[in-house]
Amino acid sequence: MEEQITPLKTGIKYGLYLGVFGMIWQLILHYGGLENFSQDLGMLDWVLLFTSIFAGFIITFLGIKYFRENNEGLLTFGEGMSVALFVGVFSGLLIAVFMYIYAAYIVPDLGEVIMDSFDTDEIPADQAEAMEGVMSVMSSPIVMSFTALIQSIFMGVIYGLIGSLILKKGQ
Repeated sequence: MEEQITPLKTGIKYGLYLGVFGMIWQLILHYGGLENFSQDLGMLDWVLLFTSIFAGFIITFLGIKYFRENNEGLLTFGEGMSVALFVGVFSGLLIAVFMYIYAAYIVPDLGEVIMDSFDTDEIPADQAEAMEGVMSVMSSPIVMSFTALIQSIFMGVIYGLIGSLILKKGQ
């Protein structure tokens, strides 16, 4: 008997692929010395950012395509969006756990590194102090994990909109 392919099963499979890619990509950036937390992004930073976005789109697109190919060649917009949303959720859960480990244990001073990258010399002392307070909360491992989850879901929706429109095929 042939296994039934569903958006959930496809989303889990490709979400794991995207999550593993995201973890490996982050480790390459970290250990390759390619992380840039400054406000000034150079050409290499933009190339790395767009490479990451493109890879996320390709993996999600391949998940939607896999579902269509295993669904008698048919794909509704809603099915494509469902696959993409599940890819975003499951990759986000995996990356959120990884980001917590990364920020808490691999780079425990990540919050300080991020705060040091902001130039507070040109703003009043009370605003600089308030900014440092907000940044200390935002750069905590738990908040970074939650942010990674939300970002993955959001990007999954964006990728799904594009991929579903391209691959949509009715009867």
